[in-house]
Amino acid sequence: MGTVPAALFDRAGIAGVTVFLPSCAALQTGLILGQGYLHAALTILAATRVLASLSRTINAPATADVARGEPAASARRTRDRRTCDDRAVTGAARHHPELSQTQPVRDMQ
Repeated sequence: MGTVPAALFDRAGIAGVTVFLPSCAALQTGLILGQGYLHAALTILAATRVLASLSRTINAPATADVARGEPAASARRTRDRRTCDDRAVTGAARHHPELSQTQPVRDMQ
């Protein structure tokens, strides 16, 4: 099975927007009711088209991590960096006790 052309994803997104905007306009003008099946069907149709368009550029491995409740790789890197910084601060405080004590701020007059 070959790859799906990028133009197909773009057309899906355009189709979603062309369904979604008139649907919202019809809802605002009172042509369709917000509690009706038509509004729900149009919104689902438009959302699936836009989602299909976005799926071309989505980062699937990161999405799978988040779905499993794990932080994404960028969050893991940030957490690891923060842990490393915390270790550096506690190490510095161990060798320089004056760093671990809070000093009152003096007014500069």
